[in-house]
Amino acid sequence: MSDLSALTKAITFATQAHGEQRDKQGQPYIFHPLNVMLRVASGQSDGEQSEGASQIDYELLSAAVLHDVLEDCTGTSSGAPGGAPGPSPVTPLQIYQDFGEAIYALVYAVTRQPGEPYMEYIERVSRNKRATIIKLADLRDNMGRPGQFPRRDSLMERYEKAVEYLTNGSHRP
Repeated sequence: MSDLSALTKAITFATQAHGEQRDKQGQPYIFHPLNVMLRVASGQSDGEQSEGASQIDYELLSAAVLHDVLEDCTGTSSGAPGGAPGPSPVTPLQIYQDFGEAIYALVYAVTRQPGEPYMEYIERVSRNKRATIIKLADLRDNMGRPGQFPRRDSLMERYEKAVEYLTNGSHRP
């Protein structure tokens, strides 16, 4: 399987896994993972646009579009209007079997574990450069959607602290 066909498979998988799930604005949830993937592809996760041609990291792009499937596609709540089908259950083993160890490791690295305190999760992500790229793109997409935060609230503050932590670099060895 070519790198591009693997990315296509990841996009299809994420689309099917998220089903009719909707975000807070009522838009198809899959738009968020696709936006994260595009931010990673364009180099916008670090706040700067990439210049010139560079090697495309298809594993990173695949993991970016899959970044929410383990956390959000448990099959326990649809988030879909009118009882429409919601996210399909996705397991870590399924990601490993369908996409291999490298993509699985990245998806797992950006997945917050049940009961894991948020800043411990962010610290764990920061130890993996490629996971940090995905998480920064995820945070920036979440922070940049119109209407996402009608007022300054604790979630926005948490995202800002996480971006600062992940971009600061002083916490790294």
